[in-house]
Amino acid sequence: VVVGRRPHTTPPPSPRPRRAPDDPVYVMYTSGSSGAPKGVVVPHGCLVARVAWLSDAFGHPRALCCKTSYAFGVSEWELHWPLAVGGTGVLAPPGAEKDPSALARCLRASACSHVFVVSSVLRLLVDDLAAAPLPALSYVLQCGEALDGPLVERFYARVAGADLANVYGPTEASMTAWVAPRTFRSAADVVLVGAPVKNAFVVVLRAGSLDVAPPGEAGELCFGGILATGYVDGDAAAFPDAPAGPLGRFVDAAPKVLGERRLYRTGDAAVRGADGSLRVAGRLDRQVKASGRRVDLGELETALRDAGAREAHVSFVGD
Repeated sequence: VVVGRRPHTTPPPSPRPRRAPDDPVYVMYTSGSSGAPKGVVVPHGCLVARVAWLSDAFGHPRALCCKTSYAFGVSEWELHWPLAVGGTGVLAPPGAEKDPSALARCLRASACSHVFVVSSVLRLLVDDLAAAPLPALSYVLQCGEALDGPLVERFYARVAGADLANVYGPTEASMTAWVAPRTFRSAADVVLVGAPVKNAFVVVLRAGSLDVAPPGEAGELCFGGILATGYVDGDAAAFPDAPAGPLGRFVDAAPKVLGERRLYRTGDAAVRGADGSLRVAGRLDRQVKASGRRVDLGELETALRDAGAREAHVSFVGD
């Protein structure tokens, strides 16, 4: 018989959960034609790949202005990019994303090096940026709206020391193509969609098929590579009004397109030029962009009918 105190033992530490690239990191809800927003499931690998590419393309932000609502995908880049590289995320005052003067004051006071804006805000922001030097500002990244050539010229004429980049990509692709607009313009004076980002590819398919559209022929812009996992309730629930057919928004097998790789169909009409340039030419469905926000006109019609309207039809007149 052994008499004495029981030896003290430290319990083994609980194993830390390991996250795989395909594990979800967040769900972002976007507009839906049925009146119910659809949840886009974005995996860790997609966010990590985009943050890594941002650093490769635009350097490490010393201070990045965070002014986008958490309900929009750009906020993920604003929050994670500076923290991933040892920079600072500067929280802009509420409402600064809609007030160019307040946004310019925040950029100046915090010596921000990078900021994301939509072109409608940039159009008004240029004068405030030109009012006083911003020596720390390195990059203005436009995303969420079309960018035209005259605005590019005005930016470079009035804002010294900073570069402007045009970033394109829906929530489902977490940003997939970009261009430096100083050198990438079309004859129609519209800034085109440029090269795909790292770990992604861009292709234009003929409508309703997996055949690649030849140069000069309009088709549907599709993205491949690292994409969102899909929708919370699947393609059919997210797009209940879509016509029946073999192609969903996410195409799991595309043997006719660069081997067997998964594609996301954006719903944007696009034309590939003979020189490889890519021009987006509106939508194939009823989605529109208003102040950088994706809105499905069917969702507005559903809301009007729910509010008591007997009939509802919504149309959109853009710039």
